[in-house]
Order: sequence, then C-alpha cells, then structure tokens
Amino acid sequence: MSRRILALSIVVAALVLLPFVSASAAPTSGSLDRTFSRDGVAFLTRSGSAVAVQADGKIVVAGGGITRYDRDGTLDRSFSGDGHVSAPFYGGFGAVAVQPNGRIVAAGRAEVHNTIEFAFARYLPDGSLDRSFSGNGKLVARKVGAMDVEEISDIALGQDGTIVASAYVTDRHYEFGVIRLTRRGVPDTTFSGDGVAITRFNRHNAFAESVAVQPDGAIVAVGSARARARFAISRFLPNGTHDPSLSGDGKRTIAFGGTWSRATGVALQDDGKIVIAGAVRHGPRSLDYGHLSIAVARCNLDGSLDASFAGDGRRWTSAVGNLRANALAIQSDGKIVVGGESTPTVDEFPDDFAIVRYSMDGSLDPTFAGDGVMVQSFHNGDWIEDMALQANGKIVAVGAAYGRASRGNAVARFLH
Repeated sequence: MSRRILALSIVVAALVLLPFVSASAAPTSGSLDRTFSRDGVAFLTRSGSAVAVQADGKIVVAGGGITRYDRDGTLDRSFSGDGHVSAPFYGGFGAVAVQPNGRIVAAGRAEVHNTIEFAFARYLPDGSLDRSFSGNGKLVARKVGAMDVEEISDIALGQDGTIVASAYVTDRHYEFGVIRLTRRGVPDTTFSGDGVAITRFNRHNAFAESVAVQPDGAIVAVGSARARARFAISRFLPNGTHDPSLSGDGKRTIAFGGTWSRATGVALQDDGKIVIAGAVRHGPRSLDYGHLSIAVARCNLDGSLDASFAGDGRRWTSAVGNLRANALAIQSDGKIVVGGESTPTVDEFPDDFAIVRYSMDGSLDPTFAGDGVMVQSFHNGDWIEDMALQANGKIVAVGAAYGRASRGNAVARFLH
C-alpha cells in the first residue's frame, strides 16, 4: 500500500469515528441546504413577509407581490412569465396560503386615498388574478359589517373552502378580530352575522396576530392584550360565537412576566393542543429595546396550560443578546420550530436569522444545530418574518436581509 493511500485510509477511518463533523464537512440539522439556490439562500430586492409551500414543493413568497420558486430555489418562470407578480393595489401582503386547487390567497393592507384598508387577492396557478374571487380577483375595503379593519395579520384555510384571517379591527380601541370570507371572496355572513367577530379583553388595545382552524371548523386566534403585557388567545365556534369550552368564555391570557409579551404565531398539534410562540421582554421599562427572549406556551383543548410542556406549559429561551419569535411551525414528529431573529446585544441591531427547535416536552432539541438554536447571518440586518415546512421536513424561511451587498429580502432553506 502506498503512503498516499495509507494516509487517506487513516483520515477516512478517523472521520468515521468522530461523533460530530463541522458544517463545512457535512450537512447537519439546522444548516443551510446547499441544494437550494446553490448556497441555501436566494436574495430579492422586493419585500417578502410570508411564505407557503405548494403540494408540488414549489415555494410561494408574498410581500410587495407574489414570487414563486421551484424546489431548487430558482425562479419559477411558469408563474407570470418571470416568477413574480406585483400586488394589485398600493400596499403589500403579510400573509399567504395555497388552496388545495393550487390557487394562492394573499392578504395584508392597502393605502387608499391616504387611509389604510385591509386587502386580499387570489391568484390562479399561472400567476393571473382569479376573477372569481370578489368579482375582480381582489378585495380592498375599510369595513366588514360595522367594524373598521386596517390590516390582515395572518390567514388560514377552512376545510369548506372558507378563508379565515386575523385582523387589526378598530372600534375606538384596537380589538382582537377574526374575519371569515366565503370561497368566493366576500365576507361570510354565517360567521357572526356579518363576517367579523371580535374579542374584548379589557379597556386596552388588543391585537390578533395569528390564526389557525381546527378540524371541526373552530377558529383559534392569538396575539397580545392588556397593553401587550400578556399573550392572548381566543377561540370561536364556526358560527362566530365564542367557544365556552375554552376557559369558560372562549378567551384567556397567559403571563410570562417581564414588561411585555406578545404572541406572534399559533399552530395546532395533531392531538388538538394549541402551541403559541412570541416574545417576552425582561428588564426595566427604561430600556429602549429591552432584553427579549423567545416565549412558547402550550395549552390543552380547554385552554389550560399543558403541564407536560416545560413543567407548567410555558418556557422562554434567552441568549446573551435578544431572541425574538415571528413564526411557528410543528413538524410531523411533533417537534416545535420557532423562527425569528437574534441580536448579539440587547440593542435592536444588528440582527440575524434565528431558528429554535423544541422537543415535545418543551426542552431544546440538541439534535438541531447542536444545542437547539440556529443563528444565521447573511448581511447587517437579517430577520425571519415567516416560515413553512416542506413535506420532507426542510425549513423554508423568508425575511429581511439588509446590508451593503444586498438590500431586500432573503429566502433560505435549512435542513431539518
């Protein structure tokens, strides 16, 4: 055996015996998927705030318009000729979902004559507006029933083809609002009489940030209440009334301590338990930005905290700087994935993409990125706005990527 072959054999044997290898030597859970857009990330100059994955694996990103990628991270030229369509109004999308028939529903806000109105649009699979939706492919309005609605924060799809949205609803104060549209894109009057239902938590403003639909058609919305001091959760029956099986009156708040906390994402486990993610701010109110930790809670069907999760149903994850959650997903094995941002100090910038994964018992999952926490920097200011899981478990994240080399947005894919 030559010296070169002998040396190579020793190296190979040593690598086999190593319990861990570096990200550069072999892909690991939580690392960028280098099969996506060549290096794991695709950059856009257009804004992007929401992401959904089609049944065929194509990736839909919504922001100032809709952009669609093939599974390999290249722009899908079969979508509107170049992979992108602009929003059909002045404004942008903050939420997106793909219906079973492949039609794309996006929602957000529009600016009309110096006022802010809520907005929806639906696209056919080829990128053209679906004219069967609200008569012309879009719904832009100021009111649903008697309630003012400024913005759609999240959308979910009902099994009957309805479209459910959490919304910023105003009635002197901001109220915790949920809207339901029919499959034709008009307010569903079988829901609370006019298509909008609200929850009043107290005299302070309350904000609904995320929404999910149970298999029985009940709607779960989460956000913040009590001057943003607590997570808020509300559940509506399919007719729009509050579900008394949740905490007796269909609503509850969850305290994490700190000066404020805010829920930004909700997901439902297969057993019906409700998982909520957001952020909690520690430290004195005098701090400009605070010390932020990712906060996660899990509730039973009746709204009570699930003590099998982190001991009392709540946990937060801290770092030397800040960790903040903006997105939530549950894997097929029940593990909980939270996406957001990380900063090295308690200042607001610079920030990086951050993904945290928890085991079902609420502990950090050490099989993900070594300790359960992945931080990825692309430029000077990066953060995840939304996240979706592919059928193979890979994590697709979209958000901002601001820096000298690129100003805009990043779509990245990570190994699970």
